[in-house]
Amino acid sequence: MKQRTISSPATLPAIGDHNGTRLERLGERDKEDRLAAGWKWCEEHEVMVPPGWMRDPDYVAPPEAPLNMCEGQRLGLTFKPPSG
Repeated sequence: MKQRTISSPATLPAIGDHNGTRLERLGERDKEDRLAAGWKWCEEHEVMVPPGWMRDPDYVAPPEAPLNMCEGQRLGLTFKPPSG
């Protein structure tokens, strides 16, 4: 494997993009083998699910974000201002 040297901090995003692309290609390459081994493809979250895994039967989806804070107050949601 060829080792890269970082010449400047500006090259870090390019290296990250390159590694992300390589991981995506590796995942696509292994997808067919995993499907044959019993894995399932989750369309909702776009991920591979291992054999035997299932959604919690008591799962409750999180509520949608309110349109504005007035709507949030009506629904009883609280607002935390950003720290910093």
